[in-house]
Amino acid sequence: MSFFLQIWSQIRMRLKGGKLVSSLASNNNERAPSIDLSLASAVKRRVRVVYEQANQTQRRAAKLLAISRSTLARHLRGVAQE
Repeated sequence: MSFFLQIWSQIRMRLKGGKLVSSLASNNNERAPSIDLSLASAVKRRVRVVYEQANQTQRRAAKLLAISRSTLARHLRGVAQE
């Protein structure tokens, strides 16, 4: 499965009634914690997790994500700036 399809499937799993909802909300009476469920945020989280799983090896992480190493490096620069 490609990188963006993985991200999209994660977002779709959090869709409920056409609205993005947090899976952390325990019931309808409680407000869900403020969690950024945007695609950009999901991409950043996924890149960070896979990079850590690859023992911070860019070549291996890029292969796992099915993206080029230069694309991974660009994503990592974006994560590091935050």
